Amino acid sequence: MVRKKKVVRKRGEKMKKINKIGSCFLAVIVLFAFTSIVIADVSNIEVTWYVPGDTSFSYDLAGAETEIVFAPSGQNFNNQSMRSQTSAIPGLNISNDGNKAIKINATFADAWYASGIANFNMSIAPTDNSTRYYWTNANETTSNQTIASSIAQGSYEEWWIWSSGTGVTESAEGADKSTFRLTSSSA
Repeated sequence: MVRKKKVVRKRGEKMKKINKIGSCFLAVIVLFAFTSIVIADVSNIEVTWYVPGDTSFSYDLAGAETEIVFAPSGQNFNNQSMRSQTSAIPGLNISNDGNKAIKINATFADAWYASGIANFNMSIAPTDNSTRYYWTNANETTSNQTIASSIAQGSYEEWWIWSSGTGVTESAEGADKSTFRLTSSSA
């Protein structure tokens, strides 16, 4: 009989171990059951980079000038430089303030009021006063010229400006104004 007791004890110990293992499995199952009830919420958000094209520009005139002024000493003049312009200082400087390369077109918005004006010339070099861009009294409002085909972002271009005339009507400063229009677009 002593042996029977030992066998019973071993069976009892085995049952305790099985019960412990079963309890652990049951705890794990219950734990996973509760955690699997929690459902994650997912949202997708579109990301877009909108960079508008900006073709803005600014200009500076030679010296303290606020407009392009020619002040010849008489009614007849040939290749008269814009006032305040020198061989080292251009008459007009256009800067690209936008975020892309720009093209600049130029024309006169209205007819020249001063009679006798023969031409208005622009050049990117200080000594080349008749070959680059050229308006005459016959095409000042119809000749829309591209004076810069591409000015890079943050860059600028310089122009020297001249005019010629014969028998130009005498006038007070600012009396005979015409509008020189610059327009930018994408290069």
